[in-house]
Amino acid sequence: MNDHASTTPSPGEARAKLWELIKDIRFAMFTTRHTNGYLHSRPMTTQNRRIDEDSSLWFFMSRANGPVDDIRHDACVNVVYADPGQDSYVSVSGNARIVDDMARKEQLWSKTNDAWFPR
Repeated sequence: MNDHASTTPSPGEARAKLWELIKDIRFAMFTTRHTNGYLHSRPMTTQNRRIDEDSSLWFFMSRANGPVDDIRHDACVNVVYADPGQDSYVSVSGNARIVDDMARKEQLWSKTNDAWFPR
Protein backbone atom coordinates (compact mmCIF):
# COMPACT_ATOMS: atom_id res chain seq x y z
CA MET A 1 0.00 0.00 0.00
CA ASN A 2 1.31 3.44 -0.91
CA ASP A 3 1.22 6.05 1.85
CA HIS A 4 0.88 9.46 0.15
CA ALA A 5 0.85 11.28 3.49
CA SER A 6 4.52 10.49 4.02
CA THR A 7 5.53 11.91 0.62
CA THR A 8 3.27 14.97 0.47
CA PRO A 9 5.06 18.02 1.87
CA SER A 10 3.35 20.18 4.45
CA PRO A 11 2.32 23.69 3.32
CA GLY A 12 5.35 25.09 5.16
CA GLU A 13 7.70 22.63 3.48
CA ALA A 14 6.18 23.39 0.07
CA ARG A 15 6.62 27.15 0.62
CA ALA A 16 10.23 26.65 1.68
CA LYS A 17 10.97 24.46 -1.35
CA LEU A 18 9.31 26.92 -3.74
CA TRP A 19 11.31 29.81 -2.30
CA GLU A 20 14.55 27.83 -2.47
CA LEU A 21 13.91 27.18 -6.17
CA ILE A 22 12.94 30.75 -7.18
CA LYS A 23 14.74 33.12 -4.78
CA ASP A 24 17.72 33.74 -7.07
CA ILE A 25 15.80 33.94 -10.36
CA ARG A 26 15.44 37.59 -11.26
CA PHE A 27 12.67 37.39 -13.86
CA ALA A 28 9.57 35.26 -14.20
CA MET A 29 7.10 34.98 -17.04
CA PHE A 30 3.75 36.17 -15.67
CA THR A 31 0.81 34.89 -17.74
CA THR A 32 -2.75 36.21 -17.72
CA ARG A 33 -5.79 35.56 -19.89
CA HIS A 34 -6.68 38.63 -21.94
CA THR A 35 -10.33 39.63 -22.33
CA ASN A 36 -10.15 38.25 -25.90
CA GLY A 37 -9.36 34.81 -24.46
CA TYR A 38 -5.71 34.68 -25.52
CA LEU A 39 -2.94 34.07 -23.02
CA HIS A 40 -0.49 36.94 -22.57
CA SER A 41 2.90 36.48 -20.92
CA ARG A 42 5.32 39.16 -19.89
CA PRO A 43 8.57 39.18 -17.91
CA MET A 44 8.19 40.49 -14.38
CA THR A 45 10.35 40.62 -11.27
CA THR A 46 9.17 38.95 -8.07
CA GLN A 47 9.33 41.57 -5.31
CA ASN A 48 9.34 39.19 -2.32
CA ARG A 49 12.37 38.74 -0.14
CA ARG A 50 10.71 35.60 1.26
CA ILE A 51 7.34 33.85 0.99
CA ASP A 52 4.82 34.63 3.71
CA GLU A 53 2.37 32.27 5.40
CA ASP A 54 -0.22 32.87 2.66
CA SER A 55 2.31 31.87 -0.04
CA SER A 56 1.81 35.12 -1.98
CA LEU A 57 4.19 36.20 -4.69
CA TRP A 58 4.28 39.98 -5.17
CA PHE A 59 4.76 41.92 -8.41
CA PHE A 60 4.57 45.61 -9.30
CA MET A 61 2.62 46.52 -12.43
CA SER A 62 1.21 49.66 -13.94
CA ARG A 63 -2.53 50.16 -13.65
CA ALA A 64 -2.39 51.70 -17.13
CA ASN A 65 -1.60 48.51 -19.03
CA GLY A 66 -2.83 45.01 -19.79
CA PRO A 67 -2.09 42.78 -16.79
CA VAL A 68 -4.32 44.71 -14.38
CA ASP A 69 -7.28 44.61 -16.80
CA ASP A 70 -6.62 40.93 -17.50
CA ILE A 71 -6.61 40.07 -13.77
CA ARG A 72 -9.81 42.02 -13.19
CA HIS A 73 -11.40 39.98 -15.98
CA ASP A 74 -9.93 36.58 -14.98
CA ALA A 75 -7.87 36.18 -11.81
CA CYS A 76 -6.27 32.87 -12.87
CA VAL A 77 -2.57 33.40 -13.56
CA ASN A 78 0.53 31.31 -14.15
CA VAL A 79 4.06 32.33 -13.22
CA VAL A 80 7.03 30.46 -14.68
CA TYR A 81 10.59 30.64 -13.38
CA ALA A 82 13.54 29.18 -15.26
CA ASP A 83 17.18 28.77 -14.34
CA PRO A 84 18.62 26.71 -17.21
CA GLY A 85 22.11 26.80 -15.68
CA GLN A 86 20.81 24.92 -12.66
CA ASP A 87 18.35 22.84 -14.71
CA SER A 88 15.58 24.29 -12.54
CA TYR A 89 12.12 25.09 -13.92
CA VAL A 90 9.11 26.05 -11.79
CA SER A 91 5.52 26.72 -12.84
CA VAL A 92 3.14 28.19 -10.26
CA SER A 93 -0.54 28.83 -10.89
CA GLY A 94 -3.12 30.53 -8.73
CA ASN A 95 -5.47 33.46 -8.39
CA ALA A 96 -4.11 37.00 -8.55
CA ARG A 97 -5.45 40.02 -6.71
CA ILE A 98 -4.84 43.69 -7.40
CA VAL A 99 -3.59 45.18 -4.13
CA ASP A 100 -3.07 48.93 -3.79
CA ASP A 101 -1.51 49.15 -0.33
CA MET A 102 1.04 51.93 0.26
CA ALA A 103 2.56 50.20 3.31
CA ARG A 104 3.10 47.00 1.28
CA LYS A 105 4.60 49.00 -1.59
CA GLU A 106 7.07 50.64 0.78
CA GLN A 107 7.93 47.27 2.30
CA LEU A 108 8.65 45.68 -1.09
CA TRP A 109 10.12 48.69 -2.92
CA SER A 110 13.72 48.67 -4.11
CA LYS A 111 15.75 51.28 -6.01
CA THR A 112 15.53 49.10 -9.12
CA ASN A 113 11.80 49.80 -9.27
CA ASP A 114 12.47 53.54 -9.73
CA ALA A 115 13.45 52.84 -13.35
CA TRP A 116 10.08 51.26 -14.11
CA PHE A 117 7.83 53.20 -11.75
CA PRO A 118 9.16 56.74 -11.19
CA ARG A 119 7.79 58.34 -8.04
